Amino acid sequence: MAQLSNDVINLRVRYKFKGDKNFIEITVTEEQYVNFLEVEAIESCEIIHTAKKPITPSEKKAFNQRILVACQNDQSHTKYLLE
Repeated sequence: MAQLSNDVINLRVRYKFKGDKNFIEITVTEEQYVNFLEVEAIESCEIIHTAKKPITPSEKKAFNQRILVACQNDQSHTKYLLE
């Protein structure tokens, strides 16, 4: 995977919460992706490709909102996912 100039690898991933029919596609950092895999509410999460552009503030906000909802009952990983 190609690294960006600030040594942060951004990944385009698609994931699906348990019980949902549709996948959600979003850009996350490599660290967020690794922590995302640990969230029990996630049924499936896979890397689509390395993102060529940085994560936008709106993408980060949308990701953080979804994680907060997913982790309402189990907040053990929330602090790492929001980094």
